[in-house]
Amino acid sequence: MTHVAVVGGGPAGLSAALFTAKNGIETTVFDTDGTWVHNAHLFNYPGIGSQDGSAYVETLRTQVDSFGVEREQGVEVTGVSPAGGGWPTTWAVRSTATSSTWT
Repeated sequence: MTHVAVVGGGPAGLSAALFTAKNGIETTVFDTDGTWVHNAHLFNYPGIGSQDGSAYVETLRTQVDSFGVEREQGVEVTGVSPAGGGWPTTWAVRSTATSSTWT
């Protein structure tokens, strides 16, 4: 089964996770919570008249959670490398959460 790893939990990463999960693909988001949008205030963003950036991120997180996305909050990805020979169909993701690799 396909499993997607998304590195980054800002608006782009959470949007990617939302669309993969909505299409039945197992998805994990690795997020250090360092997105710039926490410092922003959104005006006239599609579907939003005015909203604090941190509130927007929480709305996105709630939405991806509702589709079963696994979120590794506070986890920094320290490397991504192909696992196996030939064209990689499996990738190893090393993170600060564990000393082992995630594939």
